[in-house]
Amino acid sequence: MKTLNILATEIQNALAPFDAQWKEGQIVWFKERQKALRDYQESEEGKADHKADLWAYYRKMWSIVGGKTYFKMYPNEFEKHCDQTIKARNQRIAHKIIKSGDENTSVDSGNIVYSDDGFHGVFTLNTSTGNKSINIKTIMAGGYNIQCFHLRTLIKVR
Repeated sequence: MKTLNILATEIQNALAPFDAQWKEGQIVWFKERQKALRDYQESEEGKADHKADLWAYYRKMWSIVGGKTYFKMYPNEFEKHCDQTIKARNQRIAHKIIKSGDENTSVDSGNIVYSDDGFHGVFTLNTSTGNKSINIKTIMAGGYNIQCFHLRTLIKVR
């Protein structure tokens, strides 16, 4: 019987190249947002906004950096945030496998296709009730009400 942590570790190993690339891109995005924030704060516009309307000044800074959460983060905290996002995704995948009702599950084969918008993976699971497949797909998410562009992971066990 595999535990949630063992499955999550196996998934982590399989997706490590993608995760490294994603994390690197997120860190670059965060540094760009921090630079844009500093540029605004030091600009004449930023100084004028600060004197005129403090609330509008902060709203502008939050919009530049991607929201209040990222406004308060330091770079090392952002890296931890990325690591936590990856770990949570891996545990969600492992939880879905375990939730499928099979305690004795092993991954027989798998295929991951990396693309510009993330990855798509299909794995064959050998379970006590027969073979099942797990489809993992990432899609780009973000919009007017999402603070930061991110990849959404969709998981299906059949």
